[in-house]
Amino acid sequence: MGKVMKMSTAKLRRQIDKLKSQLEGLMERSHTKEAIEQIRSINLSIDELEAQEEAMWFQRSRQNWLIKGDKNTAFFHQKASQRRCVNTINRLLDGNDHWVEDANQLEALLLDYFSDIYHYQKSTIFPL
Repeated sequence: MGKVMKMSTAKLRRQIDKLKSQLEGLMERSHTKEAIEQIRSINLSIDELEAQEEAMWFQRSRQNWLIKGDKNTAFFHQKASQRRCVNTINRLLDGNDHWVEDANQLEALLLDYFSDIYHYQKSTIFPL
């Protein structure tokens, strides 16, 4: 990522926006060899800064989790509840293009599906 710079996310975002406006200006003007080289250089700088920004946001989210989510708090329960909602299968489309929403019917549908996939079939090509 090149040299590591310590700056706030807002300052980093301003720098990225400034480079992007410079890039737009260069792209609208001439396409000489020098301009193309400047475009490449600015694109590399933007990529580095955006990677740095992403790393900063990732680190900040980890810090929030460690500070607020390590205890049995409302924050922790909120995150766990969000995760449970995302990972829950509420309905599935069966082979007849009908939505199945009942828990018992969902279980039967899944059992049938995976039973069909993993059903042992005696091979006629390579007999055992």
